[in-house]
This record gives sequence, C-alpha cells and structure tokens, in this order.
Amino acid sequence: MGRRRRKSMSEDLFDVLSDLTDMFWQVGAVVGAVLMFASFWTADWAVDQL
Repeated sequence: MGRRRRKSMSEDLFDVLSDLTDMFWQVGAVVGAVLMFASFWTADWAVDQL
C-alpha cells in the first residue's frame, strides 16, 4: 500500500484557491488580477536588475 506524499503549504493554498474560483467567478477574477499584477511587477523588477 502506497503512502500519500504530504502536500506543501503552497499546494494547499493553490487547492483552496482553485476550489473557491470554481464556486465563485468573482474570486477567480480577483485571483487572476492579483496574479497578473504580480507578473507585471516581477517582470519590471527583472528588467531593472539588468
């Protein structure tokens, strides 16, 4: 019988966000906007490092 691998905190958070976005499209819109903002902020930071 196989043992289940323990999930990390980030995997648990991703699972919760996924479940919430399946139930409420507004939560999915907010999560998408936050991730898009974080992506642009990270790209801007990376360009400034050059």
